[in-house]
This record gives sequence, C-alpha cells and structure tokens, in this order.
Amino acid sequence: MMRIFGLLFLFSAMGIQGQNNQILTRDAFVEQVKQHHPIAFAAGLMDNKAAATVLQARGAFDPALQGKLNQKTFSGTQYFNLLETGLLLPTRSPVEFSMGWEQNAGTFVNPEDKTPSTGLGSLGIGVNLGKGLLMDARRASLRQALLLQDAAPFQIQSMLSDLLAQAEMDYWNWALTKEKLALYQEASDLAFQRLRLIRGALEQGDRPTIDTVEAYAQWQLRQINVEQAKAEYLAATNLIEAYLWKDGLVPDQLPSATIPQSIQVAALTAVNLDLLTQWITGLDQHPILKALDAEIAMQEVEIKLKKESLRPELKVKYNLLSGNPAQIGTYFEDGYKWGGSAAFPLLLRSARGGVQISTIKKQELEAKRFQKKNEIRVKIETYAELSGIFNRQTQLAEEQMNRFKQLYDVEQIRLLQGDGSVFLINTREAKWVESREKVLDLYFKVRKNQISLQNSRGLF
Repeated sequence: MMRIFGLLFLFSAMGIQGQNNQILTRDAFVEQVKQHHPIAFAAGLMDNKAAATVLQARGAFDPALQGKLNQKTFSGTQYFNLLETGLLLPTRSPVEFSMGWEQNAGTFVNPEDKTPSTGLGSLGIGVNLGKGLLMDARRASLRQALLLQDAAPFQIQSMLSDLLAQAEMDYWNWALTKEKLALYQEASDLAFQRLRLIRGALEQGDRPTIDTVEAYAQWQLRQINVEQAKAEYLAATNLIEAYLWKDGLVPDQLPSATIPQSIQVAALTAVNLDLLTQWITGLDQHPILKALDAEIAMQEVEIKLKKESLRPELKVKYNLLSGNPAQIGTYFEDGYKWGGSAAFPLLLRSARGGVQISTIKKQELEAKRFQKKNEIRVKIETYAELSGIFNRQTQLAEEQMNRFKQLYDVEQIRLLQGDGSVFLINTREAKWVESREKVLDLYFKVRKNQISLQNSRGLF
C-alpha cells in the first residue's frame, strides 16, 4: 500500500504546469523604455534646447533697423521735424558698423542738428579699445551656447545610461521574484503531496501521527513562502509597468499574462588586465567627464569675460558724412564725425571680485572632475573584479544545488519505500530550496554587476 501512495506522489509532483504566458524580453523592454519613457523624451529635448540656446545667442549679432522721429508745431509754427533712421551691424569682434540717414527741418532746429534738404547720410564704425576688446557679453554667450550644444550629446547619453541601467536592474529583479515564486510554489506543491502521502500511510498504520504534524507544518511554511513571494512579485510587476509608456507620454499597461525571460546566465569570462587597462586609459572620453569638460570650458569663457572688466572702458566711433547719400563717393569728400568715451573704476573691487569668483568656480569644477574620474575608475575596477568572483560563486552554488538535489532525491526514495524520516526529508528539501534560491540570487547579482559595469563605463 505504501508503494501505491508513493506512485501517486511521484505522478502528481512531476513539475508545475505552465500557463499560456507571453514573455516580455529584456531587449523589448529596454527598447520600449528608451523610445517612450518621459525621462528619455526629456533627454531627447536637450538637443533642441541646446540648439535654441545657440540660436538665441546668435540673435545678439542680428542686424538691427533703427528709427526715430520728433516733431513740434505750436501756433502754426513748426519748431522742428527731426527724422533719423539707421542700420546697426554687430560683428563677432570689438568692431560694430552702422549706416544712417537723418533729415531735420524747422524754425528752431539746433544748429548742430541741421542737415541739407536732401538729408544727411553716414557710414560709421565703432570700436571697443579697452573693455570688450577680447571678449564681451554677446561673444561670451555665443561661445558658451556652442559649448553647451557640444556637451548635449554627452548629457543625453549619461541620462539615458542611468535610466536604462536602473530599468534593466528592475527588470531582472522582476525576473528574480517570478522565479522565486515558481520555486516556492513548487516546494509548496511537493510539501502538500508529501502531506497526502504521510496521511495515507497513517491511515494504513505505517506512519505515526507526529509525522503528519511535521509534514503539515512544512506545508504551512511553504504556503507562507508562496504568499511572501507573491507580494514581492506583485510589487516588482507594478514597478515594471511604471516604466512602460506609449507615444504621446501616455502610460502603458502590462498585460496580465506577461512574464519576464529567465534570469539564468551562462558562465562569464572574467575581464582581463589588458582590457581593463584599455578602459581606464580611455576614461577621458566618458560622457560624464566630457560634459564636465564643457562646463569647465564655459567657465573659462566666463573668466575671460570677467577679466575684461579690469580694462578701462574706451570706445571710439567714426562716421563718414554725405549730403548726397545716394552717391558713395561723396562720403569721402563731404565730411566726417567722430567721438570717444572713457571710464575706469579706480579700485576695481567689483571686477577683481568677479574674476576671483569665476576662477574659484572653475577650480571647483576641476576638482569635481578629478573626483568623478577617480570614482568612475574605482567603479570599473570593482565591477570588473566582481564579475570573476560572481562567476566562480555561481558555479560553486550550482554544484552545491545539484548535490543537495541528490540528497533530497535519495531521501525521497527512502520515504516512498516506507523507511525514510519526515524530519530528514524536510531538512534535505529545505537545503535544496535554499540552495536554489541562492543560485537565483547569484544570477541576479551577475546581471546587476554586468549592468553596473556597463553603466560605469557610460556605454549603456
């Protein structure tokens, strides 16, 4: 009779029936996050923002039309009618060109404002010989905008790398919780079948009552494990769903029958010293460091701008005049107008303070870059070393799991033959389940370390 119950136990415990599930692969998941996630969308806008910043900075050099009209009439007398128009042509240098035409008439026009009846044309040039000679606010803004545009791809790469790395880690955690749930469900089913086996043996007088108590306690323990695993799987599934979006920044839903791919990994090859040296040597091309290089370069432009305030303000303007503006040759015959202005703060405290602050900010950025480079180097070296360690751990854990499975199988056969110990098979099973759980945890550590290594290199 004991052998009959043993056969029933073996047939009922043969695997767990799978459902008709749809697998969401790691590649498909990461691609959807990359294409539709709001952070990825915001990262894509950085290029547009940088281009708009450059466009705005270039606008400071746009030619500008100017015009001014002043009239006064009182008691039937026209005091004055002053009309002035012009075109201002800025350049990316301390030089600025201008063209103008003015026509003034009236009874009480200021003598210095009088013009011929055809108007007075002018061709002018203005030059900053002191402050603004090497750098001014317009040129600094454009230079910084161009540097920001150069840095945008590195900032985008860094943002996407962090997003996708975290998303993939959460994906493999989802896979881990799914496989732990399957593990505990299998263990629960085995414990229940064993309980039925022991109860049947008890009814036949082959087992003491205490064996059913122990078998029942083991089954309850596995039920608790299953409920805990369900909670963890539910939380991981909801977290994965939060990564899923559709076009138009519309949240997407994860179909109820969707599961992740297996978390199992093949044996990895440890990172060799030559490859690690190559990675460390090329660290200066890391997107985080390239973005910091752009920030430092922008701060250098700011320092140049601040140093211009240490120079005196010295501006000179010169205009060729013509009473016949339509004739270019007359500008060199009729006359000219010129002038200049100068100013110089005696103590230069504001200028010197500005230069010092900008210099300190640059030093802070340089220190940040040194620290960040060293931090990246340490991470790469650490993750590279851990890849070999986790690989060896996984191999040992898999071997240990197989041996615990052998012990469990032997004890189960003894139990089916009627001379096994319920306590001992529960112990063997607990060790086997624990070793399987440890292997799953190591698979997750291997996956996580691979992701961290790739993300630390900025190449996700």
